[in-house]
Amino acid sequence: MQALPELIAELEKHREACVKMSETLPINDVENLANSIQKIGEKYQYGCLVRWGEELAEQTSMFNLDKISILLKEYPNLIAELKTQEAT
Repeated sequence: MQALPELIAELEKHREACVKMSETLPINDVENLANSIQKIGEKYQYGCLVRWGEELAEQTSMFNLDKISILLKEYPNLIAELKTQEAT
């Protein structure tokens, strides 16, 4: 994927906020993050990100705080996976 560095840069912009949200779980902010990540995934045609955003949005709508926290903590791993792909 040629746009991989650009995609990683966009995701990195959300990393710090994601880490903070995983500690406080502000539902509206988490929902906004989920929508942003879905849009980024669609923009770059990266299904993994779209699904992650959809799952986060779904768990947010159900107020499943445990699952939200788990998903938010997975976010840095999504970026790491993309960086691994970029290196190959």
